[in-house]
Amino acid sequence: MDAIWHYMDVFTKFLLCTEIHLSLTALIKNHFKLIASLILIYVIFYFSDPDDDLAPQVDPNLTPVEMWRQRTGIEDFPDVTSLLLSIIHTESMNKLFCDKKTPNKKVWELIARTMEEKGFPLAETTKVAAEKADQKYRNLKRRYKIYIDKVEGRAGNTGTCPADPPPYFDMLHPYLSGRADIHVNQSLLRSSLSYSNTPLSPFRPSPSPTPNTPLSSHSPSPSPTGNRSFFSPPSTPAGPSTDPQFTYHRPPTPSSTSSPSPTPGSSSQSRFNYVKKTIRPQTSKNAELLAYLKESDEKEREIREKEVSGLTAFMTEMLKGMKSLEQQRSETLTTLKKILNKKGRKRKQSSSDDEDD
Repeated sequence: MDAIWHYMDVFTKFLLCTEIHLSLTALIKNHFKLIASLILIYVIFYFSDPDDDLAPQVDPNLTPVEMWRQRTGIEDFPDVTSLLLSIIHTESMNKLFCDKKTPNKKVWELIARTMEEKGFPLAETTKVAAEKADQKYRNLKRRYKIYIDKVEGRAGNTGTCPADPPPYFDMLHPYLSGRADIHVNQSLLRSSLSYSNTPLSPFRPSPSPTPNTPLSSHSPSPSPTGNRSFFSPPSTPAGPSTDPQFTYHRPPTPSSTSSPSPTPGSSSQSRFNYVKKTIRPQTSKNAELLAYLKESDEKEREIREKEVSGLTAFMTEMLKGMKSLEQQRSETLTTLKKILNKKGRKRKQSSSDDEDD
C-alpha cells in the first residue's frame, strides 16, 4: 500500500482523498437520516393511544333514530335510550346534577363516558356525545310535559281527553312528576289510560296484560290491588327494575321521616330543594366523581412516566451512537491527514556511479 501511494502523483492523491471524504460525508448523513426516522417511529408508537383500536366505534351508517333504538341485550333496558335513562336516573348522577359546584356539562360528559364503557358510544368524541345525550333527554322531557298538559287540559283544550303516553313514560314519570313546573293529577292519568285501547309499543305502559304485550317490570298497572307501579300514590312508590347494576333511586325528601309524604305535584320533590346553601366544602359530595377523576389522573400519569422513561433511554442510546460515529469520523480524518502529510523518501545513489562520473 505504501509503494502504491508513493508512486501516485499529487493530483491522483488529491482526487482519491476527495472521493474518500465525500463517501464518508454521505455515510454520516445517511446515519443521521436513519436516526431521525427511528425517532419519528418511536414518537408515533409511544404517543399513540393504545386503546383506540379496542374502543367501540360509532357506526357511520346508522341514522340518529336507529342509533337510539339499538338493542342492548339487557332485559330491563332493551335499547340505548332506556339504558341512557337508567344511567341518568341513578342516585349518584342526581347528586351531581343538584350540586352547584359541578357544571352540568361535566356530568353529561361523565354519562357519555359511562355509555361508551357499556359498549354504546353516542359519538366520536366525548363532547359531542354529551351534547347528544343532553339533547335526547330534553326532547323526552318536552314530550312528557306535552302529554301531561294534554291530559290535564292545559294545552288549549276545552277539557281533558284521552292521550297515548309518550315512549319511556314509565321511566320518566317517577323523576319528572315531582318537579315544581309539572303538576300531575294521578286520577286524570289513570282515566286517560283506561280509555286507551290502542296497542302500545313495549316501551309504553300497557293498561292490561295481553298475549302480545306481556306485563313487564316497566309496565304500570292501573289497578290499586295489582302490582305496584309508577302511577301508585307517593306513599307506595315502585321501581321499574331490581337490576343490581342499574337501580332507580327516588330522591329522598328531607321531611320523609317527620311528616306525611307530599303530593306528586308539590315543590318539595323538586331537585332545587337539594341544592347546597353553603359555600363550606363538603367531602361527602362528589365522592364518585372525585374518585373517577383521581383514578383517571393516576392512569394517565403512569402512561406518561412510561413514555418519558422509554424516550429517555432511547435518546441516551442515540447519543452514544452519535458519539461513536463522531469518534470514527475524527479517527478517519486524522488518518487522512497523516496520509496527505506523509513525504516520500529519496532514492540513494550508489558510490560506484559517482566514481564513474
